[in-house]
Amino acid sequence: MAREHLLLEGSEDTIHLTEEKPLSKKEKRQNWWYYHKIHLLIGLVAVLIGGYFVYDMATKVYPDYTIAVLSEDECGGDLLECVADELSDYGVDRNGDGQVVVSLVNYALGSSNGTTTDAQTAQVAQAGMAKLAADTTTFDSVIYISDPSCFDRLKNESMFAYIDGTTPEEGATDYDNMYVLWSDCKGLADAKLESTWYEGISSDDLQKLFSDYHVSLRVIEGTQFAEDQGKVDYYNDCMQLLENIRTGTKTNGD
Repeated sequence: MAREHLLLEGSEDTIHLTEEKPLSKKEKRQNWWYYHKIHLLIGLVAVLIGGYFVYDMATKVYPDYTIAVLSEDECGGDLLECVADELSDYGVDRNGDGQVVVSLVNYALGSSNGTTTDAQTAQVAQAGMAKLAADTTTFDSVIYISDPSCFDRLKNESMFAYIDGTTPEEGATDYDNMYVLWSDCKGLADAKLESTWYEGISSDDLQKLFSDYHVSLRVIEGTQFAEDQGKVDYYNDCMQLLENIRTGTKTNGD
């Protein structure tokens, strides 16, 4: 009876299916963007990063020679670039990229007595010593240009070779044979020095400021680098570069 009652007095439910309306082109684009925008953005970032690395590799300049400048205080970066540009006339294109590039890297080591005027200077000195230690382990620099104080601090560290590249015997004290003065290197003494770091100082005055800097070679004999032919070749090329700088013998340029 219950069922009959339902059939007589009730009405059967009818399922109404909603008819799907076709999406417009604009709605299709919006729908696609909603589901794919994250993937698209990730892909775009990946392309940009990849492009940056390709550009960096294509435009990066690799130096043929690296020279370490050891000083108590920091030297002006534009002065180092000026000197490096002058010295490029005395080298050769070692890496075959069509240009001769010399890079001067400054390591500020603080005062010889270990004292500094402030905390910032002390941090710079600590960083300088750490970077110099890293330089010696990677054999980046063969030629060192040192102020007299820094040379005096390091001369007993078995760091400097004789100027002909041979290694001093243990305990040797003939330090005068381990360097030549800046003023005795024609390529340095004749360089036209310019720097905004040393404001108001002329090229001649800058020459006087650096005239007593010591130009040296690092030791290779008796080290692990003497077994690496690539390092030996680099060492020999740096020796020739130094000889050219001493005599003023240009290998390229005017």
